[in-house]
Amino acid sequence: MRFQRDISSSQATLPVVCAIALVLWFVLPSQYNPQEYLIPDYGLWQHLPFVFHDARYSLPLGILCAAIAVYIMVELKNKNLLLRVNSYMLSSTLALLLALSAPLHPLQPSSLIMLFTLYAYFPLFASYQMPYPLITFSIYLPLSLASLFFPQFLFIVPVYWCLQIYLRSFSFRSFLASIIAVILPYWFYGGIAIVTDTLPQFIAHFQPVTSLPDLFSASFITTDFLHSIIPFLILPLLMLLVGSIDFQLTKLLDKTRTRSFYNVVQWHAISLLFFIMLYHRHTATLLPLVILDTSILYGHFFTLTHTRFSHIINIIILVLMMLLLVMQFANVLG
Repeated sequence: MRFQRDISSSQATLPVVCAIALVLWFVLPSQYNPQEYLIPDYGLWQHLPFVFHDARYSLPLGILCAAIAVYIMVELKNKNLLLRVNSYMLSSTLALLLALSAPLHPLQPSSLIMLFTLYAYFPLFASYQMPYPLITFSIYLPLSLASLFFPQFLFIVPVYWCLQIYLRSFSFRSFLASIIAVILPYWFYGGIAIVTDTLPQFIAHFQPVTSLPDLFSASFITTDFLHSIIPFLILPLLMLLVGSIDFQLTKLLDKTRTRSFYNVVQWHAISLLFFIMLYHRHTATLLPLVILDTSILYGHFFTLTHTRFSHIINIIILVLMMLLLVMQFANVLG
């Protein structure tokens, strides 16, 4: 238990974890397949410059996005006082989980969606009991930008409306601001499409939004799906469950404002899991977002809960992380 406390409070934890993550980023076997994302389901991604799809640059660019996400998580924790003590466990957990998931290492649509979603947390938390249209606009603009690379992400907008209602920051003016924020990127996109005579391409962008969810397809769960991405989802889900239960048991120790933020993260994670059930073929795209929420909740658990049982849980999680590493190398050798 003392060891857990030392790790969570040490200023060296984040640099050490980032160094380990950097090694894992290059050591773990690559699972890059650029053709997988060059389809209408990923909107404008297929029209980005060649450098974004080139295997030579995808790994360094993926590292850059992960590094930015880790830094943003540090700022999110500091700005909103998500922990009662000075600790970098939220960012450290994020860095480690991203590094352990080899399918997420190359630059891909989920890399950008992760950054946009993490940025949206700033105005979302800032809107607590403040239904100002400008703050609301700042929430939905990055969500709309993310949907340019993953059109189905537009379905997350009603979830944020509900989260704002919970934070008591939603009003009719806020609703109008959210609609304007969602429309704005598409207004520019549509204007460019008209000027460049690519209007059919713009209309086709919304085709994935109108398609039936995977839940209603005959192949809801395939063998390839089970072996390719589900193992990387199990560990964050387990950590998310542990962090959520612990928070519900200890939430009275946090301030009301902080409790509201963690409840928002929990409901956000639940909505993502619901979307994964509906669109399971996009699990790899939504996985980084689940990891974001897991990092916040499990980081809270690791930092603030120091009991014999929590020590055992952390040992089990560490063993599962090692098994995940072994599995990835075994798949290559096999």
